Amino acid sequence: MTAKEFLSRGILLDKRINTKWEQIQCLRDLQANISATLSHTNFRKSGRNDRVGDITARVLDLIDEYEAEVTELLIVKGEIRCAIAGVEREEYKYLLSLRYESYMAWEKIACEMGYAYQHVHRLHNEALKHVIVCDTLDMI
Repeated sequence: MTAKEFLSRGILLDKRINTKWEQIQCLRDLQANISATLSHTNFRKSGRNDRVGDITARVLDLIDEYEAEVTELLIVKGEIRCAIAGVEREEYKYLLSLRYESYMAWEKIACEMGYAYQHVHRLHNEALKHVIVCDTLDMI
């Protein structure tokens, strides 16, 4: 695994977690709508209550998956912090931290550091050469 692939794991995992959270919220909204509809009807058709139960079960499954991925993200972020901490040059550390810990866009990194967009990319490529992937998790 390259240094860039190693450091990018947090970004992708964070996006997956956010997507999962949105799915949970959508299912909870659907669950609330179905429950509200059922409570306002005078009669119940067979099987309609099962929809609420099915959605509830799916929400609980997604919450379990969400929690597992959050735990994984904490571990990955610790590994990323460890790898960035091993870089000696402070400028490289700062750039890598903005990108891989704060998930900042390249344009914002350039503004934050006061450099041209292209220069930030050159610095990033150089910084990646100094990243040592941590085998053990020392920092969470």
